[in-house]
Amino acid sequence: MIEFKPFPGVVGGFVGRDLSALKALGFAPSDFFQLTQVHGDHVVHLIGGEEIAFLRKREGDALVAEEAAQPIAVRAADCVPILMAHPDGFVAAVHAGWKGTRAEILKKTLKDLQERGLNLSQAFLSIGPAICGRCYEVGGEVAGVFGRFPENVRAGLHGKFFLDLKNINRRLAEEAGVPSRKIELRAECTLCDEKDFYSYRGETQRGEKGEGRNFAWVMLR
Repeated sequence: MIEFKPFPGVVGGFVGRDLSALKALGFAPSDFFQLTQVHGDHVVHLIGGEEIAFLRKREGDALVAEEAAQPIAVRAADCVPILMAHPDGFVAAVHAGWKGTRAEILKKTLKDLQERGLNLSQAFLSIGPAICGRCYEVGGEVAGVFGRFPENVRAGLHGKFFLDLKNINRRLAEEAGVPSRKIELRAECTLCDEKDFYSYRGETQRGEKGEGRNFAWVMLR
């Protein structure tokens, strides 16, 4: 597990195939509060109490929590998982595939925090293991969506392009007001490092179902 501990009282991490670190902490993936992910831009705010049971039925791709001892998580297998924390007692987990990145779900999550009075210059983000810009090949229609990030779209062969979603999300965080020094960008690629992480693209290219998922989780203690 790649740990995420930006501030005292915050614990979390990125978990791939090896669940031993989670087990050592007394967790299983089923212990995490999760939404039904739909590759959208909906942000759900978790405040605890009776609302938690209701929110478990919600669709969304970002969770913001201020409830202590409630671990939250997103699932990914090539898409970009993002964890964030604020010293004022908020944490969040974001799932950003190309559709979520196009819809700027990360910016919307940060705006949610800002609207609650938080100073984004104090936030800390970790952009976790995801398919890298050397491996993520897409068609021209998808690549064209990200034309304002030309440094993160590279032409390939036969009309294909390579897209760097991790760096695009880093740019979106900076545009929202998070200082670059407060953004960690993990180098691990789910396809290059498939021995450690699940890769949907890797599995389906081998004719497998592509059902394996990595977890990005965080909680307030």
